[in-house]
Amino acid sequence: MLKPNYVRNRDVLKRHFKACKERLRADVEIPQLPQNTRGKKKTACDRCSLRKRACSSQWPCRTCLKDNRPCTYTAQIASDENDTLAAHDTQRDTSPMADNNRSDAKSGTLTERSMAQESPVPTTPLDARASRNDLFYMPATGGGILDTYLDEPLTDELDLGGSFHYHAEEAPDLLIPDLVYSTFDFPYETQTQNTIKYHFNYMKRFTKFAGLAQSFECGSLQERQLLLQQIRRPNLGCDGRSWDNYLRSVFPLTAEPKISWRTSQTPSVSLSTESQYSLNNRSDDQLSRFQVGESLDLTCKIVAMLKDITISKPRGSKIDISWSSSIEFSCHNFFSPQRLQDNLELFWSCWYPNWPIIHKPSFSTSNASPLLIAAMAVLGACLSPSPSVRANANIWFNSVEELAFLDEVLLDESVTVNDSVSCDDDAVYRRLEAIQAAYLVCLIQYWEGVKSSKRRIRRNRYAVVLDAARDFGLDDLTRHKLPVDDSSTFSWKRFVLLEMLIRTGTYIFLFDGAFVIFHNSPPRLVVAEMRMSIVCPDSCFQASSQEECFVLLHNWTSSEPRQAHMRVVDLVEAMCNNYLSDEETCEGLAGLSMLNLFTAITALHTLGFHYEVSLAPNSGSWHLQMGLNRWISLYDQADSWVAENSPGLLLCDEMWRRLGFIRHAKEFWMLAQLMLDKSQIELNTAGPSGGPFDKTRGTVYDENTMDYVHNLVQSLGDLKIA
Repeated sequence: MLKPNYVRNRDVLKRHFKACKERLRADVEIPQLPQNTRGKKKTACDRCSLRKRACSSQWPCRTCLKDNRPCTYTAQIASDENDTLAAHDTQRDTSPMADNNRSDAKSGTLTERSMAQESPVPTTPLDARASRNDLFYMPATGGGILDTYLDEPLTDELDLGGSFHYHAEEAPDLLIPDLVYSTFDFPYETQTQNTIKYHFNYMKRFTKFAGLAQSFECGSLQERQLLLQQIRRPNLGCDGRSWDNYLRSVFPLTAEPKISWRTSQTPSVSLSTESQYSLNNRSDDQLSRFQVGESLDLTCKIVAMLKDITISKPRGSKIDISWSSSIEFSCHNFFSPQRLQDNLELFWSCWYPNWPIIHKPSFSTSNASPLLIAAMAVLGACLSPSPSVRANANIWFNSVEELAFLDEVLLDESVTVNDSVSCDDDAVYRRLEAIQAAYLVCLIQYWEGVKSSKRRIRRNRYAVVLDAARDFGLDDLTRHKLPVDDSSTFSWKRFVLLEMLIRTGTYIFLFDGAFVIFHNSPPRLVVAEMRMSIVCPDSCFQASSQEECFVLLHNWTSSEPRQAHMRVVDLVEAMCNNYLSDEETCEGLAGLSMLNLFTAITALHTLGFHYEVSLAPNSGSWHLQMGLNRWISLYDQADSWVAENSPGLLLCDEMWRRLGFIRHAKEFWMLAQLMLDKSQIELNTAGPSGGPFDKTRGTVYDENTMDYVHNLVQSLGDLKIA
């Protein structure tokens, strides 16, 4: 009868040690082999293991945290220490000093759980909110190239009693072999043979294509409910009778409007963005700046535009509703001052962190384009905790889309910008707002619309936005001519305009990159076109006064002069070329904002697409791999910023300052690295008749869904990369 493999291997090893000439010549004792541990290694805590319950393997684990009980890992710590010590004994040096090293190794075998056991901090949390925020994943064993980048907690739904903050989301453990790049003949050597954990938690959620609220960092349902509760405070200056009288004037046959805006039921606050900064700090009488006449005028303008486009219905119109008195009443109600205030607050607090291209401190609803306000309100309504509000928003998707893309201002090629753009040119602001409104419509239809709308946005509407941006000159704007050395010559208004233009162009590029990454669509914007400056730090753009903005901007340009004058194409070129060493490159690019890092990884994805469809695919792999290596080094330096910005701000008037979905840039890097390695493996294992196009995905372009990427990140446990 044959012995099991592990028994035979141990016997062979013992016989080898007994007859080993090198060991006999050195007069060294036979090493002690580690004892084999039978069964599956325990990962659960002591309490879950005893109760035979599922354990999240965190400290404290979720079960113990929920039951408010101590969480210990005594059995696992002992097992870890024995395994570590045994492994050290097996690999120890054969010199006489080996025995001395054993004691040092024994004293150093501490895991994070063992340190947690010895910590004076009680395992039973005193503050449930803080304990939820402090959950962490146990580190993966091994020294893989991705080891330190794969266990970031992600956001999840919060309880109604909690405040506005992010906390960890339990992630399934997907174990895949680490990457071994040396087999691809790259000009560097990487030894990574360990198995590590891959967490694509955000990417799995994003590629479900389930809507804006579920796909981006928009806060949980409970957070959005609490937000609306906080902003609906009594406002002595808001008289509901004005709205009732207005409805009676519009609908004379309506004896009593079904929905009236009454202060006693749903009080409101000012639509002016000035109130966003002090909403929680001022008394009710100071919140009485809401001008009912101005808000009613805005409602009238929006309703008139929608009525006109719905009745006229241009040729090829996608509007599927017919105008009637009931539709008109619904339109007035949806864009009423109260609903506008609610939906705009949802836009600023929940969506704006994901799309910070409008200058909120200087934004005014009374001066902005009604079309832009309508698009912002519809998108905010998509994030509403009320199902009826979200359903009503869906009615106006196609109408607002046609308003945006038939706007003459959007298509006016005579209005262009350059580095010397005047901040007093009203036509520039109007065309910028038209582009932003069209962009918002693309986002709404792409994430919330039906299949035909998604396809129309991806294939047609986005191309119009891109062409308008090119004609406008958004791809070639820099801050080189903006004086930041003297406060007396610094123009805050001009800086705001330039930065909005640069950020709008940057996010159009990110939208194009999303089509490349998730739909395998050929890029319509190439990296070489991105000649605009990289965006300035968020703190400069979020400054609420000229003095504050100048100080922050001056400090940034003085401390990072290279970055202050760097363009997006320069950033990508610095990452992918070997003009400088890795250390010099990372030192010169240290301190990049998360938005600039996200722009860079999107550009690397775009370059990866060109590399994958190239007739000579090996020609670009070295530069792309260098760019990915340098990117993750820069992200590692900026990771602390992500941690600081992750737990959102408690006050609702400060939520707009948070980081949005770009805080998950690391997962986009992981996806780019996996796609590159997958392409290399397929290329190296292709048969004699195989070519660079004989690949899993290369035959399908411009896919209608994100299924390929979704299935890829879901099946990583079965993906063999070695």
